[in-house]
Amino acid sequence: MFYFLLCIILLLVVFIFLRDKQLRMRISAFLAGARRRSVIIRLKFQLKKERQKRGSLLCELGKRAWEQGIPVRDSDFLQTELTKLVERKKTSQMEWKKALDELERLNQQLEMARRSHVENVKSEEADLKDLEAEARRERHDLEKAIHYWSKLKERLEHRIKSIEAQEEALFYSLGKNLEEARVSHQQLDSLYSQIDTINQRISTLLHRIETLSGG
Repeated sequence: MFYFLLCIILLLVVFIFLRDKQLRMRISAFLAGARRRSVIIRLKFQLKKERQKRGSLLCELGKRAWEQGIPVRDSDFLQTELTKLVERKKTSQMEWKKALDELERLNQQLEMARRSHVENVKSEEADLKDLEAEARRERHDLEKAIHYWSKLKERLEHRIKSIEAQEEALFYSLGKNLEEARVSHQQLDSLYSQIDTINQRISTLLHRIETLSGG
């Protein structure tokens, strides 16, 4: 009985739908709008990806020009700042390597101290209380030094990451200047071509989004 009533209700709904032209148009418009919104979301996602690719290529363009010593108009400040950052990064990396080596040395020393303490405790000639006190002092000093060098290593890692982020921003700015100036150089031509291709894709996506949005 339930299924019979359900069929009757469905038939009535279909009958009303077929007779009501405005209802059909509203439903059709709703479905079309939903499809359009779905397409716009997909296009915006593609647009975001293409812009990210463009940004990466501009960074690479700026980096390559700087490494090759290619002069770029109105970019003296950028190139000067990049030179300073590279020196700071090099110094920080050397300090980080020193901190890492020191940590490895101290950890090895701490492990040796623990082993030595165990061996001394087993010796009948050793004064257990004196050994315990000496071992605690040695471990405390080593752990304090390890803590210091660990914190220094972390600070250096943060500093290096910050420098790399600043480098990337400057390379991006330099790349934008190059894109506008179009400095002719064999090392840059392939990147210009890739950037032009992506710019065309971005333009096409923006046009499609604007059209679908009713702009």
